[in-house]
Amino acid sequence: QAITKWGKASELALQAKARAQDIWLNQQGGDVSKQNQFEQLWRDKLDPKIYQMQLMNPQEQAAFASKLPLSERTQMLNKYRYAKDNKWLQ
Repeated sequence: QAITKWGKASELALQAKARAQDIWLNQQGGDVSKQNQFEQLWRDKLDPKIYQMQLMNPQEQAAFASKLPLSERTQMLNKYRYAKDNKWLQ
């Protein structure tokens, strides 16, 4: 069951990437020659844990986050906010 959950999290991340790429390319006037810039942005701002946590209930999220070092939690929260602000999350 855990493997199925992580597979679903990967699917969510791929869907988010497709959505983010469409939004970003539209903002660039559809200029696909700048695709490498999007790819770099995605790699810099993606945290797979965000998509894993979307499949957890609040108690599981709290337990999962509490096991992370503070710096990693902070980094994940910053990436979550970025993803949310840029409509990478549903």
